[in-house]
Amino acid sequence: MTEVLVPVTFVFDEQMRSRKLRHALVKHALIGGWPINFVRVGDPGVAPYGTPDPDVLIWAADHGRVLVSEDKKTMRTHFADHLAAGRHSAGVMLVRPSATNDDLIQYLEMVGVACRPDEFHDRILFVPEW
Repeated sequence: MTEVLVPVTFVFDEQMRSRKLRHALVKHALIGGWPINFVRVGDPGVAPYGTPDPDVLIWAADHGRVLVSEDKKTMRTHFADHLAAGRHSAGVMLVRPSATNDDLIQYLEMVGVACRPDEFHDRILFVPEW
């Protein structure tokens, strides 16, 4: 029996490079890149702007989306508290300050194509890893 690959899906916190990154992701898909399934805090149906990080982690977990954030100051603590409370997560990716939008898009595309969602379960990663 052939295994059906379920794509990894993402939610970007509201501080994530907003307009430029969203525009680059849409352009990437339009020019034939692998479409990256993402939403952003503040989008319709997603946690609203101003939602505290612990609640964003809960929303992401409830929707099976990996949280992508640049908040290295507090997100690690919020994530540890989230797990300590007995909750689970599809994962958290903390974006390195040196990463360009192109680096990030290439990494997210690779994850979306080559990884299974369970590979990030309850893990926090710094990305891109290269």
